[in-house]
Amino acid sequence: MCEHAARLAPELAARSVNRPAVTARAIVRVLGCAGAGYERAIGDQLDRKDEPTIREALRALARIGSAEAAAMVAARLRDDTAWVPTAAEEALWRFPPGEVRAQLREMLAQRDFVRRYPDSVARLLERAAQTGLDGLGAVAASLGPMGYRFWNRAFVRVARAARKLADQ
Repeated sequence: MCEHAARLAPELAARSVNRPAVTARAIVRVLGCAGAGYERAIGDQLDRKDEPTIREALRALARIGSAEAAAMVAARLRDDTAWVPTAAEEALWRFPPGEVRAQLREMLAQRDFVRRYPDSVARLLERAAQTGLDGLGAVAASLGPMGYRFWNRAFVRVARAARKLADQ
């Protein structure tokens, strides 16, 4: 089906709502292979309670690689389900570097996001430093003062990772 995704995608996208999990995963995989234009149909599957389907939807969005798909994946970093933010982080790193950079800039500029999810922010900063992602120095430097909140180890970790990225 994935080989013929471009031909099958319009009909599958129209029929993707309220399908059983196994069917939804197959549809999402095909839509991901079809390319841009099917982000909304794939994104609708992110609200399911089915872990394999959500993971497949995140992979499909990463396969598409568009700005809209990257924004949908980045939004899942705010999910309170235990495993979803980690899966979304992994999917985010599969996007082109420009999209990753844009999403990271946007997320790191939101102080509420940084304060609420410091562990995720620290992982994102560490990974950005490891991969050599450039263009984040200014936003990373703005997070450095969080290290003065020494009573909160997560904030200290964010500050350390931010300083490392800013020094690159």
